[in-house]
Amino acid sequence: MSQRFKKKLKSKAANTQLAAQVQAKFQQALTAHQNGQLAQAQSLYNEILKAQPQHFDALHLLGVIAAQTKNLQRAVALFDKAIAMKPDYVEAHNNRGIALYELEQFEAALVCYNQALALKPNYAEAYYNRGNALRELQQLEAALASYDQALALKSDYVEACNNRGNALQELKQFEAALASYDQALAIKPDYEFLFGQQIHTKMHLCDWSDTNNQLTKLIQKIQGNEKASTPFSVLSLSDSLSLQRKAAEIWIEEKHPANFELGSIPRRSKRAKIRLGYFSMDFRFHPVSFLTAELFETHDRNRFEIIAFSYGPDTQDEMRQRLEGAFDQFIEVRHKSDQEIAEMARLLEIDIAIDLTGHTANSRTGIFALRAAPIQVNFLGYPGTMGADYMDYLIADRQLIPEEAETHYSEKIAYLPSFQPNDRKRKISDRVFTRAELGLPLSGFVFCCFNNNYKITASTFAGWMRILKQVEGSV
Repeated sequence: MSQRFKKKLKSKAANTQLAAQVQAKFQQALTAHQNGQLAQAQSLYNEILKAQPQHFDALHLLGVIAAQTKNLQRAVALFDKAIAMKPDYVEAHNNRGIALYELEQFEAALVCYNQALALKPNYAEAYYNRGNALRELQQLEAALASYDQALALKSDYVEACNNRGNALQELKQFEAALASYDQALAIKPDYEFLFGQQIHTKMHLCDWSDTNNQLTKLIQKIQGNEKASTPFSVLSLSDSLSLQRKAAEIWIEEKHPANFELGSIPRRSKRAKIRLGYFSMDFRFHPVSFLTAELFETHDRNRFEIIAFSYGPDTQDEMRQRLEGAFDQFIEVRHKSDQEIAEMARLLEIDIAIDLTGHTANSRTGIFALRAAPIQVNFLGYPGTMGADYMDYLIADRQLIPEEAETHYSEKIAYLPSFQPNDRKRKISDRVFTRAELGLPLSGFVFCCFNNNYKITASTFAGWMRILKQVEGSV
């Protein structure tokens, strides 16, 4: 036997041995990953890639761990490498989309989901994820179509039922939304935060059937630390402040716990002006701006510098244009991740970060979980407690929060004579409507309620009926 052939055999045996070692290590890593031992799995995947740089599964799963641990930029980079190695690996495209979605890069995420579906047209998870991205982009009808396709492929897809309901809720198709939520709860009765949302949707329809029993169950679930409702739903379903706080704390613990990724904010030297950062999705033709526009314009510029962080749509309506001129800086951040926005606020040395959204639709609580500023304030958009220890103050008045109620708020209460500003420059119509054109009788007292339907309870309605009965000719 020639020396050259012996050397070749020896090399082949070594390669076989190495392959066996790598495979054993991969199985060990996979087991650790499946058992939630992410640090150990990550270390093993890295060892595998050092020995065998082209090991696709280790590379892809390293990206999955990066996404699971919210190291999202790294996750995208790893998925890019995996896709370069195996362009037709459908899960890598889908997972890359999920990481981009978490980074609030919804258009880029959509491209990934479309690519995944081009490779695998019957991929239910990609249709579901595509629906989520479309919903964030406010393409609600297209989102519904994607959720429907996911459910056609996987009829018990509870997440798709739930988010389909959310899209229908945003379209104000409340009956259809309720049907979707009912379907989700039939599949999984303890689906997180849905029970309260289902009741809230019934309230939109003024469907008060079995409400008392459902509210009793909801209270029991929240008191038992169950993930039964969003804080916003509880705010209108119960006047119990302790229950509202408990619901908010459960939500924060699950969705937006304190995040120490950026570390503590170093002490800064004192400046001549206090730098305020206002964070909102509603710097546009919206009730929050109707209240605050003149507030921003009348800040004392000798003492304060004010900066807007806008993560809502750029509508370029009249109000948006006015607000862009009201701030010292108006920064568009809707395509940035929570971490990028928090980092930007720190770089700009914001002294006080003011959240105008709270627990309402399209909130970005994750920015504050990362601690965007040394002092963080909940103001106006959601006058309930955030239930988060990283929100330092809530601005209120003594009508909104009497002093004896302070114990039910996780924030310290900063009292003003009135917590709600109002824009004195708002145009008031001079048009006088006739009773006839509004379908009202020509005489008699008219009672009005301008609240959303979901704020009307059965007992409130019964009270109205008693009043109407006693006030002759009233409507």
